Amino acid sequence: MEQLITLTKIVPPRPRPEVVPRQRLLEIFQELLDYKLVLVIAPAGYGKTASLIDLIQHIDMPACWYALSEVDQDPYRFLAHFIASIQHRFPSFGARSNAALQMVSTGRSNLEQLLTTMVNELYEQVDEHFVFVIDDYHLLNDHPDISAFISDFVQYSPETCHLILASRKLLTIPNLALLVARGYVGGLDFEDLAFQPDELQFLAMRNYGLTLTPEEAQEVCQLSEGWITGLLLSAQIKGWRMANRLRMIRAAGVDLYTYLIHEVLGQESPDLRDFLLRTSVMDEFDAELCEAIFEPEWCPPGKCWQDMVDMVVQHNLFVVRVGETGDALRYHPLFREFLQQMLIQERPEEERLIARRLADIYVARGRWEEAYHLYQRLDLPEPIAALIEQVGLRLLQSGRLKTVLRWLAELPLGMLEARPRLLALQGYALTLGGEVERGLACLNQAIEALTGSEPLVLAQALAHRSVAHRFLGNYSNSIQDAQRALDLLAAGTESAQSIHALAVRSLGLGYYAVGDLQASIRCLHSSLDLYKALNDQQNMAMVSMDLANSYFLSGQHHRALPLFEEALQAWSSLNNLVGQANVLNNLGVHYYEHGDYLKALDMLQQSLACAEQSGYTRMEAFALASMGDVFSDMQVPAAAERLYQRAYELAQQLDERFLVLYLELARAALACTGRDWGRAYTYLDAAGKLVLDKSSQYEWGLYRLAMGRFYLAQDNPEPAREPLEDAIHCFEAGGQLADAAKARLFLAAALAGLGDKDGAQESLQQALDQIALLQTQAPVLPVASLLKPALLKMSRQRETAGSLSRLLARVEEFEQSLPALRRRLRSSPLQEMMTSELEPPTLVIRALGRAEVWVNGRLVSNSDWKTLVSRDLFFCLLAHEEGLTKEEISEILWPEASLSQVRTRFKNTIYRLRSAIGQDVILFQDDIYYFDRTVDYEYDVEIFLQCIQDARQTADAEARIQAYERAVEHYRGDYLPEVDGSWVWAEREHLRRIYVEVSLELAQLLFQQGQINAALERCQQILADDPCLEDAHRLAMRIYAATGNRAAVARQFELCQKALHEEIAAPPSPQTEELYASLMR
Repeated sequence: MEQLITLTKIVPPRPRPEVVPRQRLLEIFQELLDYKLVLVIAPAGYGKTASLIDLIQHIDMPACWYALSEVDQDPYRFLAHFIASIQHRFPSFGARSNAALQMVSTGRSNLEQLLTTMVNELYEQVDEHFVFVIDDYHLLNDHPDISAFISDFVQYSPETCHLILASRKLLTIPNLALLVARGYVGGLDFEDLAFQPDELQFLAMRNYGLTLTPEEAQEVCQLSEGWITGLLLSAQIKGWRMANRLRMIRAAGVDLYTYLIHEVLGQESPDLRDFLLRTSVMDEFDAELCEAIFEPEWCPPGKCWQDMVDMVVQHNLFVVRVGETGDALRYHPLFREFLQQMLIQERPEEERLIARRLADIYVARGRWEEAYHLYQRLDLPEPIAALIEQVGLRLLQSGRLKTVLRWLAELPLGMLEARPRLLALQGYALTLGGEVERGLACLNQAIEALTGSEPLVLAQALAHRSVAHRFLGNYSNSIQDAQRALDLLAAGTESAQSIHALAVRSLGLGYYAVGDLQASIRCLHSSLDLYKALNDQQNMAMVSMDLANSYFLSGQHHRALPLFEEALQAWSSLNNLVGQANVLNNLGVHYYEHGDYLKALDMLQQSLACAEQSGYTRMEAFALASMGDVFSDMQVPAAAERLYQRAYELAQQLDERFLVLYLELARAALACTGRDWGRAYTYLDAAGKLVLDKSSQYEWGLYRLAMGRFYLAQDNPEPAREPLEDAIHCFEAGGQLADAAKARLFLAAALAGLGDKDGAQESLQQALDQIALLQTQAPVLPVASLLKPALLKMSRQRETAGSLSRLLARVEEFEQSLPALRRRLRSSPLQEMMTSELEPPTLVIRALGRAEVWVNGRLVSNSDWKTLVSRDLFFCLLAHEEGLTKEEISEILWPEASLSQVRTRFKNTIYRLRSAIGQDVILFQDDIYYFDRTVDYEYDVEIFLQCIQDARQTADAEARIQAYERAVEHYRGDYLPEVDGSWVWAEREHLRRIYVEVSLELAQLLFQQGQINAALERCQQILADDPCLEDAHRLAMRIYAATGNRAAVARQFELCQKALHEEIAAPPSPQTEELYASLMR
C-alpha cells in the first residue's frame, strides 16, 4: 500500500550551531520524562522546537520526530506518519501497524482496532524507553479523531513511550483531566521557556562575543519577556543594548516581531530578500525545487540556486536543515508566515504563480495532499477535480477512503454531476465506506451519464456497481453488472487489466453467493491470474482465499488447502493480522470438516488471537462460531453454547446478517439435541425472518434443513419431509454435496418414520452415493451419529447394507474417539487458552508425586477406598492398558494368599473400588478386568508422556520448549511413591529416567535459544534431585563458559567432585574431566 510518507517530516532536524544548550531546560525535561505525555505550550518564537532538538541531542534515549503542517489534519496521513516516525527509529516496528492502518482506511476496521495493534506491536518490538516529539501540534486544529487517538494512545501505550506535544495553544485532548489524575501528564509553558538573564549573558558571549552586565541582561529579558525570537532579532540589528528602543516600541503599541523582522530584512540585499519571499511559499525547499519552479531571471547574475540556498544558511535566517542529508531547508514557522504575508502584499500574482507551480510539482511527485491543499488555497476547483480523477482510485486502493470522500464533498456544487467519473468514484467510495445505498445511487447516475461513451470508465463504474449490488445481496444484478463490464473491456492497458480483475472477481463472488460454485471457481481463477500478472499482492491474497472458499464449499478440499496456505503466507508477508485471522479461520473450518478437531481448534485459536490483537471484531465472531461448531461435534454442548453466545453478541453488534443467521440455526440444533423445544423454536423463528426473501439459495437451504431437523427431533416426521426436500434441492443445485448428503440422511430417517421404506431406502442410497463422492466423510459423521438408531434399522435392508455398514463403522470409530480427543485437548497447548470453555473431566487421576483420584471435583479419601489395596488395584489396572485376569491380579496383589483368601479379597476389593469411583470405571469382559478409557478422565502420566511426544514431533524449537515445560510441570514427583510392589518399581524408574532425559534436553534447548538463566535454573533443579548426575553438571559448565564466567565453571566442577565423593566415593568421569580442562584453557 502506498503510504506517501514525507521523509523530511519524520527525521529529527539537525541542531543549529548557534543554538546554545540550556542546562536549566534540559533538567526540567529530564524530570518531565517520567511522564507518558509532556505538553510544551508557548506562543510562537519561544524556542519550543530548538529546545526539543537540543533535548534529543542530550538525552540518553532514542528519539522519534514528527513535524506537522496543515496537511496533516487528514487522520490517515497523520497516522501513517505517526507509525513511520516510530518505524524510522525502530525498523522492526510498523509492519503490523501499517497493515492495521490499511484496514481502518478501507472501512474494514476502526481506530480502536488500529490502536490495539499499534500498542501490542510497541510492547513486542520496542523494549527501551524513547521520546516521541510531535512539533507544531496546534496545526491540527484539535481534529476530533486525531485528538481521540492521542488520548487513547497515552492511556494504553507502554510506559516506555514518552510523547511530547509542542503547541502554540492549549490543547483540547479528550480525557485530559483523567490523564492528569492518573499521573500521565506533565508540561512546561512560555515562562519555563523564556530566556533568563544568565542564559542571555551566555548566549551573547558565545555567539556574539558581547559581554552583558547582569543589570543589562535583566532589563532586556524583562522588556522582551524572555522571547528568544525577539532577542535574536535584536542581536542582528543593534545588539542587545537597545533597551530604550524596545521600551519605545512597546509604549507605542507596535508589534515587536513585525518591527524587528522589518529591520532584519532591511539589512539584506534585494536579491536575497526576494529569494526569502519566494521560497516562503514552500514548506521545505532546496536548489532542485527552486530550479523547477522559479523563473530563470529570478536568479541573480553569476549565481545559481544552490548559492542562494547556501546564503540563507550563512546569514542565519531562521532555518533548519531537514531530511537525512540535510540538503533541504525549512523556515521557522513564525518567520515563514511573515515572509508569506509580505509576498502576498507586495506581489500577489507572483505568489499564486509559485504556489500553482509547486502544486503541479507535488502532483508529479506523488505528494497529492500537499497539491490538494495548495489548489484549495488558490481556489482552483478544476485542477482539484482533475487531481481527484487522476489519483482518486489509487488513493482508495491505498486506503485513503475518508480523504477521497472529503475531497469530493468539498468540490463546488454541480461539479460532480458534470463529471460522471467523479460521481462514479464517489459511489464506489461510499460503497466501500459502508454507505452502500447512497453509493449505489451515485453509481446509477454516473453509469447513465457514461453510457455510450468512454467504455473503459463505464466498465470501471459497472465493476464498482457490481460490488455495491453484491454488498446489498442483489446477486443477480451484481452478476449482470460484472458481465457488462467484462464485455466492454479490451485487454491491453494496465488499468483495463485491473478493472478486468475486479470485475471477474465480483462475478465469481456473485456466483458463489447464489451457489453456482463451478462458475465461481472459473471466474476467481481468472481474477487470480490477472492479479498475479499485475503483481498485486494484496488482491492476490484476497482472491486466493475467495477461490479456496469456493473449492471448499464444493467439496474439493484438496484444492482449497494449498490456496488457503498461499493466502496465509501472503498475508503474513504483508504483516496483515486481519487477513491472517480470516485465513486461519478458514483453515480451522477446513480441518474441522476433515475431522481433525485439535488442529482445527489450534487454527481457530490463532485466528481469534490475530483478530483480538488487531481489534478485528468481525473475525472474532466468526472464529468463536467455528470453535462452537467443533465443540458441538465433540459433544461438549455447554462449551459450544457459550462460544455461540459470545459470537452471537458480536454478530448482532456488527449487524453481520449471515453470521447471525448461522448462529440462530447452530443454537437451534444444540437446543434440539438437548430437547429444549421452546428455545429451538425461538431460534428458528428468528432465523426464518432473515431468509424470507430467499435471496440466497444456500441460506434458504440451511434454514429449511434446520426446520426439518427440528420436526424430526420431536419424532414428528410428517412436517419434516417438505423442508428437507426443499433443502436438498437448494444444496444440490448449488453443488454443496456435504450439506445435501446430511439433508438426505435426515430425509431418509423421516421417510422411515412415516413407514415409507422404499422412499427411505432411495434417499439413503442417494445420501450414501453423495458421501462416496466427498473427499472426507468427517462432515457427515456427527449427523450420522445423531441418526444412528434410525440408520441401524435401515441397515437390515440388503440394498444399502454394505455402504451403510461402512458408514456406521466410521460412526462407531468417531464416537469412540471423542473421549480421547477431549483428553488430548486438555493436555495440549490449547488447554490454557480454552480453560473457560472446557468442562473439567469427571475423573482426575494423579500418580506422579502422590496417588490421588478426584471424582466430580471431590477427592476420593482413604475412607472412601476403605482399604489401600482397593486404591492399589485401581492404579494397577490403570497401568495395564490391556487389562488383567483375576488370577493375574491375585498374583500381583496377594501372591502368598490361598485360593479361598484370594476369592474373598478380590470380591471385596473390586466392590470397594467401584463404590469409591463408580460402577462403570472398571469393566469386565472376556474374563479380563480393565479400566474403561472411554470415560471422561484425565491422567497425569498420560499427559506427561503426551507432552513429550508433542515435543518430539515438532521441529520448532520454541514449540518443543513449551511442550517439554508442560511435561516437566506435570511430573510432580516419583510414580506412586506410596505404593510398593514390583509392578510399580519398573514403571517408577522408567518414568523417572524419561523425566531426567527430558529435563536435560529442555535445559539444552533453552541454552541453544539463548535463555541462559532458564537453562541454568533447569540444571540446578535436576541436580537438586540427583546431585551426582554428571550430564547436568557438564551442561551447567558449558552454559557458564558461554557467558565467559570461568569462576562459575570452576565452582560447578567442584560441586560435581564433592557430590560424587560424598555419594559414591568416586571422582568425576574422564568425560567430565576433559570438558572442564578444555573450558578452562
